[in-house]
Parts: sequence; structure tokens; C-alpha cells
Amino acid sequence: MTSAFLDRRRPYEEVQRAARVKREQESFDDGLQRARYDDALSHCQAYWHDAVLRLCRKTILADGARDVLEIGSHGWAMLFDAATPTPKNLHCINISQRELENGREKATSRNVNITFRQMDAHALDYEDNSFDVVFGFGILHHLDYEAALDEIHRVLRPGGKMIFNEPLDMNPVGRLVRRLTPEARTIDEAPLRGKHLRLFHERFDVSYYPQQFLSVPAGLLSRLLAKSPRNPFMRAAFAADQVLAKAPGLRFWFRKTVIIGVKDG
Repeated sequence: MTSAFLDRRRPYEEVQRAARVKREQESFDDGLQRARYDDALSHCQAYWHDAVLRLCRKTILADGARDVLEIGSHGWAMLFDAATPTPKNLHCINISQRELENGREKATSRNVNITFRQMDAHALDYEDNSFDVVFGFGILHHLDYEAALDEIHRVLRPGGKMIFNEPLDMNPVGRLVRRLTPEARTIDEAPLRGKHLRLFHERFDVSYYPQQFLSVPAGLLSRLLAKSPRNPFMRAAFAADQVLAKAPGLRFWFRKTVIIGVKDG
């Protein structure tokens, strides 16, 4: 494409992105109807939830990160506790005022110092090279990947890390489930496909940590037969998933993946 053509398209893309941001904001301010969907999958992710938190804590704290940004405003509450204190300078942003207020209430009740700001992740109001780590949980698939990743790359310091836990969209069964549960998602969200993964590789040195393959059907059955998701059946499914996650041709058929990207130093 010529430069002139790209210049003409840019205002149109910005208008489309602004409309998308507004729809996402309204959806989260109104509240998504995810309770039944999350309850149905509650047994699928019990052991994986702990593993993901361990990986995120290890990644965020590995190099003594001081300046950390969460895109979103709820993940910090899972990651940081009495045994894992918050980084010295933690910022949380969200486009939804409702989500921000939920985050502020949790921070107040736990007496932790966090800066919450309403902000569009496509246009971060921070200087270049501001953060050691940028992280988020289930947030990038609500955004324009290219614009958001450009901003994340910009505000990270050389050698800084991004870490996100995001849904995948490679498994046909998973795609069908998403079609059958429209009330649990926004109309613009786009779980990860190959075209999105390429955008990560263009900007970062990337590693993937897939989660929940056999744990999904096993979890649906476990929920019918057992009260607690932490049972031998689910522990075996979790162990099997850890082995299968190492298979290159299978790992993107998992339900989710943690993506860790390092900015060139």
C-alpha cells in the first residue's frame, strides 16, 4: 500500500476504534452476564488458576520490578497478597468506570496503594519506557491488538516484559461454545488466532504457556459428580494437560494461554 493510501485510512481506523472502545465501555459498565458461564467452567480451571498465578508472580517479580502497569483493574487482587506484596509503583487502568470503582474498593479494603486511572489502552497516557512490566488478565482480546501492542511496547523499558492471560480461538469446539453463549461476551472481542499471534512476534520475544485442554471436558463432568474442583480426577486432567501443552501442534487448541513477551534491550 502507498503511504498516501495509509494516511487516508488512518482517520477511518481511528473512528472505528473509538466506536469499539465505546461499545466495550458500555458493556462493562452495564455488566456482562457471565455468572452461569463461569460457574459451568469452575472445575476446569481450579488447578490451572494456581499455576497461572505462580507463573505471573514469578515473571513480574523476577527482576525486582518496581514500576508495573495492569491493563485492567482486577488482576492485581489475585496476584498480590500478604505473601506477595504489590510492586512499589503499581498503576491500573480501565476504560470502564464501574470496573475501576470495583478495583478501588478492593484496594481500600486491603489498604494497598495503587494508582487507578480511566484510560484507553490504545492510547496510554504514559511516557516512553515508563514500566518494567505490563500485565493483564483476559483483556487484550477486547482491544485492537495492533494498536494496544504498539502502546505496550512503547511504555515498556528495554528488557521489560509483558504478560497476559488470554483465550485462544483455534479449537472448533471452543468456537462453537462462544457462539452459543453470546451473553457472556462483548460483540467486539476476538480471542487469539494465528493472525493475532504474529503481531506479538513482530514486537516481542514471545513464549507461550497453554492451559486447559483435557481439563475442559473433565471439568464439566467433575462439576456434576464432585463438590470440590480439587479432586483426583481434575488433578489427573491437569497433569495430562501439562504434558500435552508441550506438543507444538496441539498447544494452540487449548482454551487459554499465558503469553510472555520481552522487549528487546
